[in-house]
Amino acid sequence: MKKLLFYLAIVCISLSIQAQTLNDFNHTFNGSIRCIAITSDRIYVGGGFSTIDTNNTHYNIAAFDRTTHQLLSWNAWCNDFVDCITVSPTEDTIFIGGEFTHSGNGAFSSTRSGIAAYDKNGNLLGWNPSPGGIYVFALTVHNNTLYAGGNFSSLNGQTRNGLASFSLSSMAITSWNPNVNGTVNAIAVSQTGDTIYAGGSFTQVNGGTTRNYLASFNSTDSVATSWDPNLNNSISAMAISGNTLIVGGSFVSINGGGVTRNYLASFNTSNGSLNSWNPNLNQIVDAVQVKGSIVYAAGNFTSVNGGTTRNYVAAFDTSSSTATMWNPNADARTRAIGCTSTEVYIGGHFSAVSGSNRSIVAGMDDPNNAALPVELASFTASAKQNEVALQWQTATEVNNYGFEIEKSRRQKSEDRSPDKTNGWDKVGFVEGNGTTSASKEYSFIDKNIGAGKYLYRLKQIDRDGKFSFSQEVEVIIGGVPNMFALEQNYPNPFNPSTVISYQLPVNSHVTLKVFDVIGREVATLVNEVKEAGRYSATFDAAKLSSGIYFAQLQSGDKIQLKKMLLLK
Repeated sequence: MKKLLFYLAIVCISLSIQAQTLNDFNHTFNGSIRCIAITSDRIYVGGGFSTIDTNNTHYNIAAFDRTTHQLLSWNAWCNDFVDCITVSPTEDTIFIGGEFTHSGNGAFSSTRSGIAAYDKNGNLLGWNPSPGGIYVFALTVHNNTLYAGGNFSSLNGQTRNGLASFSLSSMAITSWNPNVNGTVNAIAVSQTGDTIYAGGSFTQVNGGTTRNYLASFNSTDSVATSWDPNLNNSISAMAISGNTLIVGGSFVSINGGGVTRNYLASFNTSNGSLNSWNPNLNQIVDAVQVKGSIVYAAGNFTSVNGGTTRNYVAAFDTSSSTATMWNPNADARTRAIGCTSTEVYIGGHFSAVSGSNRSIVAGMDDPNNAALPVELASFTASAKQNEVALQWQTATEVNNYGFEIEKSRRQKSEDRSPDKTNGWDKVGFVEGNGTTSASKEYSFIDKNIGAGKYLYRLKQIDRDGKFSFSQEVEVIIGGVPNMFALEQNYPNPFNPSTVISYQLPVNSHVTLKVFDVIGREVATLVNEVKEAGRYSATFDAAKLSSGIYFAQLQSGDKIQLKKMLLLK
């Protein structure tokens, strides 16, 4: 009997830990990593190091080929820690932030305090907004705007306390000025771009409004929204996926101490409410990433879910907050995470991952990257008078019970508060086709709708109860457009799907197509007669490679193009 119990214990342990497959990214560094940024063809890492693979001098930032993992000659030197990296939508400009005072290509040749920009060839650009003596800990690009957060009081000769933004077109500082009284460590932007979230060690914003460690601001006038989660300690990392904001840091309570959340928490960005999601870690979180239905967290923790062992890095289900079996088991603190469609990269202070030697950076296959049981090929919405017509198509289906149709009233950011709900309502259900390899088409009409902007999404439900959400599409009820227009896709960059909206002033035959960078047609999203109105279509690029694509809207002799960037 004792032998049987011992055998069962071994079986239980083997089932609770999922082995990780490390890829061939295996370089020797002499320091630590604080940030990772991944583009379509490169992996950038930043931190505190000076040599890579013994004889390659790279001070605190380096670039690797994403496919071969070879160290590139791109050599942007910084004389102190690099804490954050982000890239422009076209990937031709690399922005870095940190604690350095000098930077240059292969030398500390130029004064750059806390913030700098390089081109893809490693050349330091002339842009230099810092007056000196500042630290930048967070950089985020959204559409045509660069947001910067850190410990500073002036940029470009203008007063900016802790948080600022720049136009990517002119690289000039904007008038946006939230005026934070402490350090900003993390920035996230809502899907619509109208709300900016900032986390750090501040206690006031807008020159006097109390906001403890976490706040949100209107993107237009920089005024803080009414949302006030009131944490008890600082924020180190943030990530947004759909209507969910994930935050990590040093906090253990929210809502003025009324709710316990140990180091990692989730909020609904539609109404500002704290979600029930609660991974319950035992120590600080330094980095978070969201990919699909999984939240990845890195930090100084060694247990999650109130007792499950996860050393310094873990993955959680976005619905249940339960840790997945993914368990890289690093041997020291992990401070950075980067995700592609099939891999996860981590960086920090470790020397081993999954029992193998890995010096402060490791890459591994992502076992959480399971294919969805239903592959959605398209999802479009059109408005006519007081009705909205939804149409979608699947490429294949496995165990598909059906689709719930959900609607949300789009509100201005200043109206989004706990007492002014902007949640999702179920408005219908369409039965699925179970399991089929054939393409299937579906439709639904939402009737008797008042004037305004609305968001729609599909909740695809399996027969075993599991579910996933589609991309959102927007429609406007009321009024006929006065011009032919193709809007910029959102999100952009995207992976793997994005929404393309357009409007027609008159009834006409219209085509909406997508072309690759050499002019080959890769998708036809619309090819039919449409009545005057506003429309949205979803472009799914799951089977395409990373790169630049063009959306083309044509009606008669009128043609408009928009450039899109797919990053996997």
